[in-house]
Amino acid sequence: PVAYREGVLRIVPITARARVREVMDEMGRMLRSWLLSQLARSVIVALILWLALQVLGVPGAPLLGLQAGVANFVPYLGPLIAALPIALAAMPLGLSTVAWVLAIYFVIQTIEGFVIAPLIQKEAVNVPPAWTLFAIVILGAMFGIMGVALAAPLVAVGRLALLRFYVEDWLGDRPVIPTGAERSEA
Repeated sequence: PVAYREGVLRIVPITARARVREVMDEMGRMLRSWLLSQLARSVIVALILWLALQVLGVPGAPLLGLQAGVANFVPYLGPLIAALPIALAAMPLGLSTVAWVLAIYFVIQTIEGFVIAPLIQKEAVNVPPAWTLFAIVILGAMFGIMGVALAAPLVAVGRLALLRFYVEDWLGDRPVIPTGAERSEA
């Protein structure tokens, strides 16, 4: 919100306020994109899983799809946690149904993790997956489940701050944006 941003800007030297405001606005747009991308991923998982569980006759398929979508919001750890209630709900239907449910869940999560998520996240935050994994481990060890849940947006904001304030402003290494003629030659 503007009131908080302007409050933070009061402690920044007047000469740097315009640049800090610009970077904070960029961070806000990036966080909004990250949040919307996480929401899109969660909805995709919830809908596909709901349909798959409905076809297999698992009771409570809409609720299980919803909880899997919500759990999918937490990277890496959420899908593991969501698998337990799904397997428990399928148990009364027999071992073969449990095996099918878990296999389908694994396929859905694999496709989401290796295809859908990178395509969506590439446009939203452009953070290398290794950085995200590292942040999840470190922040998870320090702050528990809250650290795991907030690791991805925090590393994205930290990366953006590092690029803008240190690399571009301090080191003077600004990215070169090719002109139309240079793009056609490349």
